Amino acid sequence: MTYYLRSSNNNTSGHFYTSLRPLIGKTVKVNRGGPESKSGTLLDLKHDYLALAVEGNSHVSYYQLKHVKSVTEDSKVNADQSDSKVNTGQSDSEQKMVCVKEKSFVTLLKQLKNNMIQINQGGPESTKVFLIDVTDSYLVVFSMQNGISYFNMGQIKSVTPIEGKSPNVNSKVGYIRTSGFASLFKALMTKWVSLNVGGPEAVEGIVVQSSSNNIMLIKNMEVLRIQLVHIRSVTEGARNSFKAQQESSGEAEEAAENTSTENASEESNSAENSSQENTSAENNLSESNSIENNESNKENKDNSKEDKNSKENKDNSKEDKNSKENKDNSKEDKNSKENKGNSKEDKNSKENKDNSKEDKNSKENKGNSKEDKKSKESKDNSKEDKKSKDGKGKGDKEIDNESGQETVVKTKEYRWKG
Repeated sequence: MTYYLRSSNNNTSGHFYTSLRPLIGKTVKVNRGGPESKSGTLLDLKHDYLALAVEGNSHVSYYQLKHVKSVTEDSKVNADQSDSKVNTGQSDSEQKMVCVKEKSFVTLLKQLKNNMIQINQGGPESTKVFLIDVTDSYLVVFSMQNGISYFNMGQIKSVTPIEGKSPNVNSKVGYIRTSGFASLFKALMTKWVSLNVGGPEAVEGIVVQSSSNNIMLIKNMEVLRIQLVHIRSVTEGARNSFKAQQESSGEAEEAAENTSTENASEESNSAENSSQENTSAENNLSESNSIENNESNKENKDNSKEDKNSKENKDNSKEDKNSKENKDNSKEDKNSKENKGNSKEDKNSKENKDNSKEDKNSKENKGNSKEDKKSKESKDNSKEDKKSKDGKGKGDKEIDNESGQETVVKTKEYRWKG
């Protein structure tokens, strides 16, 4: 069974919402064809959106109900599913999915802020962006291709949260926030803008006029007048200019990083070279110091040996000197002994000489005494002869022949009385 939305007014949407409520938890197909046609389990239903667990996808897609053309139910598949369900009323894949439930599509999108989302299921306007802000009339998103973009809330057919690496967006990134989509173009007056992501209606130009229903855009020699309700998105600047700018800045940053890396590597190499030089210098210094130390040790050893030799030489010289002195002393002793002996001999010789002299003198004296004795005897004889001649008997002198001394012999004169 297929349910069609014939009109976009609120009353008809309300009736359509009421007719779809029995399909919650059943397998349905949203739209009969096109990029937005998907099959899955209807998880939730509100007055302006539905939540569909798409087959083969781990995330839930949220369709804005006014863009859903039809919902088809497969009665056979649903009958088989109802027989296989036990107690829970949900399959295992449905239990693993997280479905965000809000009162409206706008409040639902506000819950998805600061996350990666995919806008639309396919087609030229399908894109993966980072959701920054949500207003009642447009979304503020960021992409690496175009930077900041503004998506018309009325032209968003579906939104799907996706897993992906979030871009490095500064929390203070500049974007325009106004009360409505029309006032947004007033803020973009006289600026170069890009309308729509792709497709035949994608155009670039300068905004020269803006009203509550349409804008005027100049592109080269052309003047374009476009209704606001048909503008799906707008980006300030040329299309993909942000990517080119980022690439150029990235190249500049890479060049700067390479330069800094080269400088750092050069500095590190220079530091390593300097450290190696310092190390080699230190090694050379240590080697030279070790060589000097070895030389000094050798010199010290040589000096110690020389000192030892000198001490030994000194000792030897002292010993030699002592030996010499001993020899000299022994010689002197010998000489003194010899001298003593000589002196003794000389003394003896002198004594002998003196003795010989004395002997000679004694002999001479004896001879002389003999001669003197003889002479005295002769004199005495002569005197005696003279005395005898004189006949006087006064006294006679006698000479001791043994001592050679003269003795006086006194005689008295006696007269005989007769």
